[in-house]
Order: sequence, then structure tokens, then C-alpha cells
Amino acid sequence: MSSDDIRVAVLEECASVLPAPPAPDLTFVMAGGTSLGAMDVARRLRVRSGREVRAGDLLGSLTLAELAAEITDRAVTGTAAPSWAGLDRSRLHPTQLGIWLDDGGDDPARYIEPFCFELSGQLDEERLARAVESASARHRICSAAVECGAGQIPQLVLGAHRITLRVHDGPPGGVVSQPFDLAADPLLRCELFRLSHRRWLLFLVWHHLIADTWTVRLFLDAVAAAYGGRRLPEPAPPTYCDLAERAAEEFSDAQVRVRAKEVAAGLAGAIPLTGDLDAQRPYAAHAGFGAEQVARIRALTRSLRVTPAVGWLAVAQSALRRVTGVDDLLMAVTADGRASPETQDVAGCMVNPQLVRGLSGESDCRAAILACRTALDVARQSEDVPFGAVVRELLSGSRRRPPRFPGVFIGFDEKLRFRLGPGVAAVRRGVPLQRAKYDRTVVFEENADGSVECIVECVTPAGSEDVAGTLLEAVRAEAGRFAAAGQIAT
Repeated sequence: MSSDDIRVAVLEECASVLPAPPAPDLTFVMAGGTSLGAMDVARRLRVRSGREVRAGDLLGSLTLAELAAEITDRAVTGTAAPSWAGLDRSRLHPTQLGIWLDDGGDDPARYIEPFCFELSGQLDEERLARAVESASARHRICSAAVECGAGQIPQLVLGAHRITLRVHDGPPGGVVSQPFDLAADPLLRCELFRLSHRRWLLFLVWHHLIADTWTVRLFLDAVAAAYGGRRLPEPAPPTYCDLAERAAEEFSDAQVRVRAKEVAAGLAGAIPLTGDLDAQRPYAAHAGFGAEQVARIRALTRSLRVTPAVGWLAVAQSALRRVTGVDDLLMAVTADGRASPETQDVAGCMVNPQLVRGLSGESDCRAAILACRTALDVARQSEDVPFGAVVRELLSGSRRRPPRFPGVFIGFDEKLRFRLGPGVAAVRRGVPLQRAKYDRTVVFEENADGSVECIVECVTPAGSEDVAGTLLEAVRAEAGRFAAAGQIAT
């Protein structure tokens, strides 16, 4: 195709998904384009031009005229629509659909989920590579592709990509923050960085569209089994397709909307933290808590007959109250969405966070933990109501939809056990990432050695102080206060 033909193709394909025919001197986003439209246009331009075109090209800063010129300069690849005949297809789970619609170009890292393990000992790299392929074949959603025709809701094509382990010499570079092109890329990247002859960093970088922490745990179990030569029992029905189909039908049910309105009404008055939506940037910070301090907090929660996750939730809420001066914050907390036993062995993104209200001014550590337990008990009464449906109701009166959930997310990840064999040690390492999934994110990750890492991510107006660091210091102070209230049995 000539440069004029490509220019015409860019304008025609963009016009098919935009509110009005675009001017060449506008960017795709300025003309009203969305990430969903960008995926559709990129797919059709690849087929039409025979050149590589990604959704990120349309969501960037190039005008349509500049984009056409850049596509013209690219080598002809002969790219055609991929053939996935005979592969299973799945509707998107409601959680996934929310992620898909929210996967905007303003923050390409928003739904990147990195997991890092430091490996040491006598690692067989080739055996690990085979184990990774075996695990992705067992859980086919790990190698899924996104298929979206013109004007259609996207589907997952299970097993469309081949997931391989890429081995590099030296420390990692930008592999973690590299965005995914949902139209073309595998949604799982497995990278092994060789630091010495007995030390490696293994990065599993997922797009949240296909994975939650539960899925990562299933994948690690499958990798470890394959590496050790063990066979896992075949997964029993239902399949991910079955569960996603059922959840999609339930999400559209009128009764769900009624219940979502009830939950939203119960959260009325809770304060979000969204500020200037036009001038925001993400910050991230992280710190670790030693095994003794963690043991003291665990002892405190045990004496109150609650889980450690409730204790760390109280730590985070107390820190937020210290920094913001606000008691009644709108918060989402970790919930895996797998209450049904039939979901236990099925990989895929099924998380359904629960919305809770903040503390009621409790400063005593024990009272704060018990207040958290009460708030969670209230939230669990509606744990079957989709998170997205409740957020939709909360924002229904807004004149402008914020670019992310307007509140705080607090998560607690129990330790991910990754045991490749007696000759290899695996220790999880935290990966702070500059992204903007929520206004404030405080996640605690439990390590195998009994320590806990805290990762804080914040979104604030550009040019403001490092609020992630400020919040992290408050978390450290509150963790010390809660630990002092715990007694370790001797």
C-alpha cells in the first residue's frame, strides 16, 4: 500500500469506531477513541496494511496523520488475522469485562500483575522451561488470546498462544512495566534473569485480565509438579468457560442490580479520595516487616480470634486515618470470589473485592481490629454481588466517571509456596510498580520466611509530595504500634 492508501485506511478505520469522522491532526484519544476501539482498529489495520499495528500506537501521542506516516515506514510483515479455529472460546467474566473496558491508554501499567521469585541453588533451566510450558498447557487461560470483532464484546480464546520461558543474562530491565497489547501479545510473560551460576530472578508478569493471585498459585503448583516429574490430577468440571458463562448471566440479572443498589446505599457518605482527574500521576513505595514484628501482630489477631489479614487491614486503615484525618473512607478489600468449591482448581480472574467503610475513630489496636472484623462481616453479607455492579451504582449520579475506582484498596496475599525441589530455594520478592489502579493501594505480601512486604501505590496530582512514601511511613508506624500490643508465647 502507498502512503496515501495507508492514510485513507487509518482515517476510515478510525471513523468506524469514533463518534464523528476524525481530522488528521487529532490523536485517536482526542477524537473520542477508547481502548476497546483501539483494539478493533489495530486488528483491522494489521490485516489491511500488512504491517504491524498495535492498540498502543493509537492510544499514544501521535496524530492520525503522524500514525499513518509511521505505519507506512514499517516493514511489510504479511500480518493476517490469526487462525484459532477449533479452540475453545469464553465470554469474559464480569470482573474481566470491567478490566477490559477500563484498560485505557492513560496508564498502560494499570493491570500489570508482576510476581518475582529469587531462585538459588542447582536450577535446571531447561527443565524449568519445559515445566512452564506444561503448566500453561494445563491451565489454558494462561495462554489465552483476546478476540474482538467489530462492535462485538471480546472473547477469550483459550490456548491461542505458546507460553515460553525466556532466559536472559544480567539483571532485569523494563520487563515488568512493559505494557501488554491485548490484541497481539500473550497475557503472561515468563522471564528468567541469570544473575550468577547459582542465583536467578524469575518474573511472571501477568495481565490482570486472565489472572488473580489464586490463579498464580495454581500455575506455580503446576510448574513445581512438572519440574519435579510429578503428575497432577486432571482438573474436574466445570471449566473456566462454564464459570464465566454463568457469572456473566448472573451479572446481567435484574436482581443483581437491585442488590447492588442496596449495597451502594449502605455505603453512601463514605469518602473517596479522588482529586484532580486531569493532572494525576502514580507513586509507589515499599518496605518490609521482619518475622518477629509479624509474629507479634499474628499473636494479637490470634488472641482476638481473627485472621492475620484482618489485623493488617486494621494497620492499613489506621495509617490512612493518620495521614488523611478521615475516618469514613470508601475501601475495597481482597476477596477471591471463589466461595464455591467448584472454583478451587480453575484458573482465571474471578476476584470480587468487597466494599467496606473505614474505621469509626478507634485508636486502641484491639478495638480497631474488632471494628475491622465487624465491617468485613457486614460486607460478606453481599459477597455474591459483583464489585463492578456496586461501583456502577456508586458512580451512577456522577457527572464524570473517574478513571479508576475512587477509593482505597487494601490487600493481603498469603505466602505463595513455590518449591521446585530440594536443590532449589525460592523466595518471593516484592515488585513496586508505578501504576494507578486505585487512588490508594496498600498490599501486604506474606513471605515464606515469616516476613511481610508492604507495597503502597498512590495517585495524586502531578507535582505534589510523595504521598506513597508518607503513607508507607504511617503504615510502618502503625505496624509497630500494633506489634507492641501483641505478646508472643514463650
